[in-house]
Amino acid sequence: MTAADVYIQTPPLLTAEEAMLVLRIGRSNVYESANRFLATGGEDGIPCVRVGRQLRFPRHALEALIGGPIPWPLVHPDEPDHDEHPLTTTDTPPTESTTTNTTHPPNPTNSTPQLFTT
Repeated sequence: MTAADVYIQTPPLLTAEEAMLVLRIGRSNVYESANRFLATGGEDGIPCVRVGRQLRFPRHALEALIGGPIPWPLVHPDEPDHDEHPLTTTDTPPTESTTTNTTHPPNPTNSTPQLFTT
């Protein structure tokens, strides 16, 4: 994929959530920085425009801020990237026989543990 392909695929205006993913900051921080940009006439904050009641973030301004093109589509950090980490149906969860409990060794006497001694 060339830089020209990225520009073709990436929308010219990004939503707050998309800006959040690009900049790797939280939702509140995006809105606070955007409102600061609007309040200071562009002196401080994240470049944005108001479209009706919604905020949009110009792609070119975010790319200037991060110093390069925005890869598209964006991948949320909580969602697995299926291209890099494929999950297959052969993946099985660990079973009791394959897990070890390093915090508490097994009780060899199989008796009920006593909480208080008398």
